[in-house]
Amino acid sequence: MEASEAIKAGKRIATLRQAFNVREGLKPSDFKIPKRFLKALNVGPATGQLIDFDAIRAGYFASMGWDLKSGKPYTLTLKELELDSFI
Repeated sequence: MEASEAIKAGKRIATLRQAFNVREGLKPSDFKIPKRFLKALNVGPATGQLIDFDAIRAGYFASMGWDLKSGKPYTLTLKELELDSFI
């Protein structure tokens, strides 16, 4: 298996998991990180920095080809991953 095939297989797995979550009623806003990660860092060169989880989530959904509002994988994404039966 080449690296590109492994990446596609991983993206297919993540997309199937996301489709299952959508079917079960989970929305992107239901995915949260622990509150301790939302506090400003107080040591090291990143002191005072906050993690913008909403921006990270938006970027991840965009890169995976999923709708940020509903969480549904886009039709084009499903076709690219050869998951046409889930359209």
